[in-house]
Amino acid sequence: MRIFAALPPTEVFLDTLKEALAPLKAAYPRLRWLPRENLHITLAFLGELDKFGVTLLSEAAAETAARVKPVAASTGKLLTFPQGKPANALALGIARGAERFSSLASFFEQNLARAAQSHGYQFRRETRTFTPHLTVARKGNVHMTIFPHDRDAGIHVEGVFERVTIFQSDLYKDGAVYTPLAEYAFSENTG
Repeated sequence: MRIFAALPPTEVFLDTLKEALAPLKAAYPRLRWLPRENLHITLAFLGELDKFGVTLLSEAAAETAARVKPVAASTGKLLTFPQGKPANALALGIARGAERFSSLASFFEQNLARAAQSHGYQFRRETRTFTPHLTVARKGNVHMTIFPHDRDAGIHVEGVFERVTIFQSDLYKDGAVYTPLAEYAFSENTG
């Protein structure tokens, strides 16, 4: 199973984002815009995992959620990925809350490493620097070029991220389908 851990937005955030993205979707109709159920901030992509790996990942996610408060955030400038290469993904960078997300990703990785070490399990390691973002579109069958005035203007949506979810990712011709396997709400009281 292809597995990742992510921070899904609230429904209110997604409703606001839909309205905010409408002009951009109209300006770039040939991009493959992701459905709302696929929007998230990836915390860690683990690739292929067996059931035991998913269990350990879920334990690390539960431990993380129990010790983290919800994160208030806002989106900012448009980003394209991969950086420095022809773009295949369009994303919204995180303006407010980026440091909190980076700390959360680091804490999650520590919990994951601890769970793996205690059971002699090996997880795939991410080599790229964590950059909190929401991927909103993929290039599809067209070359992705975003005009500087759109990139710099960005999309500003505010909200609170309240949970971590473990997803299974299945790839199809028309795009990925993400199935939630486990979900853990962040603690309101972390002492």
